[in-house]
Amino acid sequence: MKKFAIAGFFVFTVLSAFLFLYKDRVTLTPWNTGGAINLGYHASGNSERTVIIENGEETVTVLNNDGKLAYQLSADPGRGNSFAVAERVQIDEQNNVYVLDKAFGGAFDNNVERVVKYSPAGKFLGEVYRYEYVNENFITTKGKISGMAYYRDALYLARLEKDGFYLERIGTAGDVDAEPIAFFNYPHALRDLQFFHINPQDELLAVTTKSGIIKQYNFSGALQGEWPPEDGFPTMVISDNRGNLIYTDILNSQIVAINGSGGLHTPLFTSPEGYAYFYIDYYDGTFYAATDDHILIRRENGPFERVDSYSYGQEAIILRWALFLAGILDVLILLGLLVSLVRFIVKRKFSETAKSIIVMGLCISAGAILASFLIVNEMTKRYNESIFANLENVSRLIAATIDTNILTSIDSPAQYDDAEYLKLKDSLELYFSESKFQGDMVYQLILMKKDNIKYVMYDLENSVGTHLPLGEVSIDEQSVYDTKQYMHGDVLTSSGGWLYVLGPIIDKNGEVAALIETGLELSSVQEQIRSMVIQTILIVLSVTVAIFLIVVEYILIAGAYRENKKQLALGKVPNFLPELLRPIIFFHFAATNLATAILPMYAANLYTPILNLPREFIVTLPFTAELVFAAIALLVVPVILQRFGLKRCGIIAAASIVLSFILCLIAANVLYLAVAYALVGFASGTILMILNTVVGTQRDIDDVNRGFAHFNASLLSGTNAGVIFGSILAQFLSYRLVYLFASIITAGTLVTMIISVRSAMISPMYEVPYLKDRRKAGVIKFIFTPAVFILLVLALLPFTISTAFTSYFMPMYGLENGLRESNIGQLMLLNGLFAILFGTSLCGYASKKFSIKTIVIGSLLLNAAALILFAFNISLVMLIAVIVLIAIVNIFASTNIQTHYAALFQKTRISSIKALSVYAAIENIGMAGGSVIFSYILAGEIGYNMKLFALSLMGCLVLFIILSAILGKFNRKPAGS
Repeated sequence: MKKFAIAGFFVFTVLSAFLFLYKDRVTLTPWNTGGAINLGYHASGNSERTVIIENGEETVTVLNNDGKLAYQLSADPGRGNSFAVAERVQIDEQNNVYVLDKAFGGAFDNNVERVVKYSPAGKFLGEVYRYEYVNENFITTKGKISGMAYYRDALYLARLEKDGFYLERIGTAGDVDAEPIAFFNYPHALRDLQFFHINPQDELLAVTTKSGIIKQYNFSGALQGEWPPEDGFPTMVISDNRGNLIYTDILNSQIVAINGSGGLHTPLFTSPEGYAYFYIDYYDGTFYAATDDHILIRRENGPFERVDSYSYGQEAIILRWALFLAGILDVLILLGLLVSLVRFIVKRKFSETAKSIIVMGLCISAGAILASFLIVNEMTKRYNESIFANLENVSRLIAATIDTNILTSIDSPAQYDDAEYLKLKDSLELYFSESKFQGDMVYQLILMKKDNIKYVMYDLENSVGTHLPLGEVSIDEQSVYDTKQYMHGDVLTSSGGWLYVLGPIIDKNGEVAALIETGLELSSVQEQIRSMVIQTILIVLSVTVAIFLIVVEYILIAGAYRENKKQLALGKVPNFLPELLRPIIFFHFAATNLATAILPMYAANLYTPILNLPREFIVTLPFTAELVFAAIALLVVPVILQRFGLKRCGIIAAASIVLSFILCLIAANVLYLAVAYALVGFASGTILMILNTVVGTQRDIDDVNRGFAHFNASLLSGTNAGVIFGSILAQFLSYRLVYLFASIITAGTLVTMIISVRSAMISPMYEVPYLKDRRKAGVIKFIFTPAVFILLVLALLPFTISTAFTSYFMPMYGLENGLRESNIGQLMLLNGLFAILFGTSLCGYASKKFSIKTIVIGSLLLNAAALILFAFNISLVMLIAVIVLIAIVNIFASTNIQTHYAALFQKTRISSIKALSVYAAIENIGMAGGSVIFSYILAGEIGYNMKLFALSLMGCLVLFIILSAILGKFNRKPAGS
């Protein structure tokens, strides 16, 4: 069974990797041997291959000359090694494909247009061109790159500006900047120009305007010819190898040639079905034209051939079947592994506690999956409803302001430049520039019906002019004319997928004068929904983990309680059961860490200038005050504990924390917040001292080690539960309410303490040896004991300073770079999960293989290495990787430094409580100093400052190793030597 599980898991991993690698080609219908061309818009070809953009600019299909599929490329906006929206394509003699990628608007972090290159096999080769938009707000899908051509290892691009356009040349290797060839002065170029055709071989450039005029320039900028429309409407123009211009006439559904010398317009093809061919191309004697669902190909002046489908090659069919079978086998293996796991759990003799944890874990996981499914479905539904509602509101507002007299007066594309039309156009664009859709990818059309033909009278994107014919009125459009009611829908067009609303524009007589159509790009919406779904799943997962941690705590406590009760019933003195301390540990650290993820941001919101100190330093004051006063408490509390006892001091401290969180709730500025956190720190230090004393004063070193393992596990469970709930509360409610919940949880901790100390089941644990410990030794003398000093100053202090990377640096850096409060909480949760899940087992395994000192040295080395990695690659991805690496370090470092220290102080004459207070004080001083150090790292050049800090940690580690070795040799010298 074990061999089957190992082999099955290995095969499952390999198959899953195979499926992930080819995820775009996975299909449930591998027996289909071909596909239909779906809204083919742009076609480009060479002598061997044809390239098509399909599926609303989200798929690039590459076909061989025999009509078989070579490969397909799919858009993936979230990745750098893919395109987001394919605007244009070109192919070179070596069959490399170049995609003009348009990635801007609400769904994308950067507003860019770029050209990406793919190999003949479809492998991403990188960028060869990139144009970033700076300080420009996009409300439409139209970019500035309006033409692209390939010629002799170079790409030529036409880039529009307001008062002209640039012609640029770029090398296809992608290692040089764009070379500007010429700038063409053209007033209102962005508004008036429509499509560019670049002919690098003849050094000519042709352009169509929104009013249907064709113009041709040479590369020096001189106008070579101008052809106004006769009885048609040219939209796109190209040239063949004889110098003739060829254009598409969407009014007459024709493809027309202009003789280069005589200027005669000769129809080459008229669509009998009335198709409008929006894109044409010419290469080496072969002519291409594309419309919604097919391509026309004409080779060497032969007949026009219609291509509306393609077939898969043998390799593609084999791959489709291999992926299909791999998916089925993967599911079967997964089911087999789950069955094996269930059988293993049933047959294995687990303790009652372990069985309870497994059962509850499975139940919570099932509940989380169901909750995620229901929440995501409802969220997606409501989000789409809100989009339609917003689009309809915008349409209604605009429709009510439109002067219908202007619309009815337009009957020619030439009126695109009329003053009345431009006045209407400017007013509509001004509304959108100030609307809530600023930054989103939207479109808006005004459509008018004449003789059952619909005409575009206005286009927000300026992609077409006015009075542009678009075929017959559709059933939905006629329904709006008849009912005067708005309708919602989604559509996939040659320019993308859209969510849209269609409604009436009513004239003064109450009749429908025109229709208004407003839409939002579907890929933008899908990307936002995808982002929300991921956030929701992460939040549900985080909450599930936090709930599981609480349940595990309850199960462990219940098991220990039963064992303790059993021993008392038999008249025995109960063994040391650290599990019984876990409710106090868990709830205390859950409450005090509820605001950990948002404390730097909350302090920043309350920022007020103080003595010209840097803002980054002032923001650290609450966190620093908490740790400094915790350190003070740890030094002075031992005397108080010896005088008043553990129980009474613990209850008073918990009550003080309730008060301090209320003060945080009402804090007016960062100084008040710092005072409140000083009280939190002092009270928390008291409770920490009590808990450390109970664990660290056990006589048996195994009990101490086991106690600290449970202590750290429960501490991390409480910390992570607090962090995740706090970050979610902060994101969806407010920062201040987090402190209200923190005070409530602390009040629960106070009640737990009172019940615990009064319970006969638990109180024997509090009879700790230190109360009768009369050993005398000064704290100063103890600290400067060589072995103790080396451990505290060169191991513990650097380690605790570096923990501020997670508690302070990560939240501030993350929030400045796009993370939300819940994301920060999730990263902190990730940091603690390793210790929770693997801490006890890994520490136990490591202690059998290595000495404690070796483990400490290895942990500190990993800690410094993690920060060096981040210093050399500062990014969110590396931030997550470093958080994981530091989590692994925490598993070993914290427990083993504590255990090593316990072994040291038990060999001296200092009392246990004093020794533990020294350790905890140094720990808190280190964390307080860490927040200050990382605030200055953030305020300056992060990479340089982080390198210096990491090298300092490395220097401390080297000194620790050298001095420990010297001290070891000195201690081993024989007496009298």
